[in-house]
Amino acid sequence: MKKIYSSLFLLLVSCVSMQAQLTLTPFVSAVNKVTDITNVGDDRLFIVEQEGKIRISDLSGNLLPAPFLSITSKVNDNTSEQGLLGLAFSPTYASDGRFYVNYTNLTGTTVVSRFEVSAGNPDVADSLNEEILFTVAQPYPNHNGGSMHFGPDGYLYIALGDGGAGGDPGNRAQNKQLLLGKILRIDVNTPSGYSIPGSNPYYGSSVANPHIWAVGVRNPWRVSFDKITGDFWIGDVGQNVWEEINFQPASSAGGENYGWRCYEGVVVFDTVGCLPASALTEPVYTYDHFPACSVTGGYVYRGPQYAAWFGKYFFTDYCSGEIQTLTPAGNGTFVHNSLGGSTLYEYTTFGQDRYGELYIGKNTSGVLKLSDASCLPTAFISVEDTITSCTSSYALKTPFFPGFSYQWFQNGAPLPLAATATYNTSVSGNYYVRVTNGSGCVNFSDTVTLILNPSPNVFFSGLPQIICVNGSSVNLSGTPASGTFSGAGVTGNSFQPGSAGAGTHIITYTYDAGNGCVIPYDLSVIVDDCLSLSELESNSGITISPNPASGKTIITWDASKGQASGLEVLDMKGRVCQKAALSGTTNTFAMDVSGLSKGIYLVNIMQAGSRKIAKLVIQ
Repeated sequence: MKKIYSSLFLLLVSCVSMQAQLTLTPFVSAVNKVTDITNVGDDRLFIVEQEGKIRISDLSGNLLPAPFLSITSKVNDNTSEQGLLGLAFSPTYASDGRFYVNYTNLTGTTVVSRFEVSAGNPDVADSLNEEILFTVAQPYPNHNGGSMHFGPDGYLYIALGDGGAGGDPGNRAQNKQLLLGKILRIDVNTPSGYSIPGSNPYYGSSVANPHIWAVGVRNPWRVSFDKITGDFWIGDVGQNVWEEINFQPASSAGGENYGWRCYEGVVVFDTVGCLPASALTEPVYTYDHFPACSVTGGYVYRGPQYAAWFGKYFFTDYCSGEIQTLTPAGNGTFVHNSLGGSTLYEYTTFGQDRYGELYIGKNTSGVLKLSDASCLPTAFISVEDTITSCTSSYALKTPFFPGFSYQWFQNGAPLPLAATATYNTSVSGNYYVRVTNGSGCVNFSDTVTLILNPSPNVFFSGLPQIICVNGSSVNLSGTPASGTFSGAGVTGNSFQPGSAGAGTHIITYTYDAGNGCVIPYDLSVIVDDCLSLSELESNSGITISPNPASGKTIITWDASKGQASGLEVLDMKGRVCQKAALSGTTNTFAMDVSGLSKGIYLVNIMQAGSRKIAKLVIQ
């Protein structure tokens, strides 16, 4: 198996000196079988109950009487691993009010769907208007996964188990044509439906499902992103003996294979038909059963209150109740700590509030809050010793908490009017921050060197928005001069549509400012086959009017060719931008296309087991 951290297991050590520091305080009691805890950037915690409810608590532990969302009539929670399992709020929730849930429906099928907050009450969702994005049939009632998070890239990551039973009898986790046993990645920044990011590792593949971001997981029970570094952590439940923690650095382009069912942890399980071990990615930590039995993944602590925890990844075990951490130790290694815990509780999930403080949910009832007996608050600016910014100003930040006081220093001297958690500066120099908590305990951050390198405005011109594949090449002009162009169909400073081929392409102009700042500027171009609208419509039996369109358009199809079941609108990269179910009793559909960008799209109508295609132009 591929070792991304050499000699890891030899370098892991157990540190017990911090065990007495951990305190678990009851926070909310009147919630049952908690499967997820999250926030939306304000003073509310959203607590997910397995039966199909989302409850709201304030940060003092006061639970609102009415649920934020209740879909119990749709949710099957008849087994210990089914139910409402995941919740993720849109990164732009403040403006769009959207959130996403993962649950098993009454037939045991996984459902990933979108809801919105109600128009009149921020504490109540609109439960009547659910948009189902996709479903995944589950062959068995266990190993559903269900954790969902938005990554730093704005895409939604979805963790699915291998389909259940034991030992992955269908070898689904290694089958790249199936979604089970995978981490998925989709783009939900569309008016409706979703699309597949073109940067997914199997985008455009004929042998793998393009939804897939990573493969080879058994039952990824809680995944998360580090709020500062963007690294991705996966707690994956083992089979017979070994529980594992997997790690994906923020720099990853995806496509990792975490090895199940070929390996359980780093131990061979069933390697029949498997890739060589060198093609697989090892876990960064494993532990055995007895008394442990099932890992519960958590979060990297990035809160302001406990400096001793800052940067540590927290996880636990359902049976042992032991709260554990992994801490980067340099050279790709991690140090393991045990903070203690209790076998009285069956811990099912961690959660974070808006500040990054940690909570833990139980399978019975209740949520607990984690705290540390040490006094030092967090004082932190950057994981890097030097920050180089290609701008004329920069916002230095340290984690904020109400009631704390802050003082920024430049080149060793305190800065006047610099007493907040964020300090905006237009001067290069050496900076650190002093943080004082409500108990009077003081901590200082490391010193960070800030280098401001203001750079010119970079852009280029000459690239059309749409061009025919048989069109003439076009010359491109970059500002400032002396930069370089790159992308499909680019030779020197010209773009040749025939070389690029039909589809949507990103062309980049990169300018080196000579001061450590290399600045890219991107534009997209649609290369069209230029088949006429009338020709394509006559072949498909589909009529679109008006076409070109800018607001609403009417799509009509030939009902004599069979019953139509669904409609999709795809961009020139094949990404689904809109979709709708169709009734067999009609052959007309009114579609609002005002949310689509200008360009050329394909309308697919699924009719009598085949696809009929027409072209739609948005002007």
